[in-house]
Amino acid sequence: GMLFDLDSRAPTRRFIYPLADGLQPTDAVRLRRGIGGVLILERKYLGRGYPLGQAMHIRVCHWTNAQISGADSDSAPRVLLELLPNVHRADNFEGIAALESEAGARIFLVSDDNFSSRQQTLLWELW
Repeated sequence: GMLFDLDSRAPTRRFIYPLADGLQPTDAVRLRRGIGGVLILERKYLGRGYPLGQAMHIRVCHWTNAQISGADSDSAPRVLLELLPNVHRADNFEGIAALESEAGARIFLVSDDNFSSRQQTLLWELW
């Protein structure tokens, strides 16, 4: 992947994101305050054999600035949220956003229904 800093003239940085458990990164958001780093939305579709809303495995992971730069290449991204199939009702989340302020960050997940009766358009505020 690549990180672009649109607010400054900082150079673009390349990185390799470690994949785990068959999940694929689908979106990411950079955190500029507080803990910094990047939040990555990962997902895995398990197929139509699951009940409606329970065929997705969703994770939100935090990747630190040290991991991005390669200074800490030994540790895996920390899982902050995991929605498991057949345990949690999760939709086809494909976007993550952060609204940062002096008080902290509000994190959102978004999905759309893709014109399918099996999916929903949702906006979740996580924290």
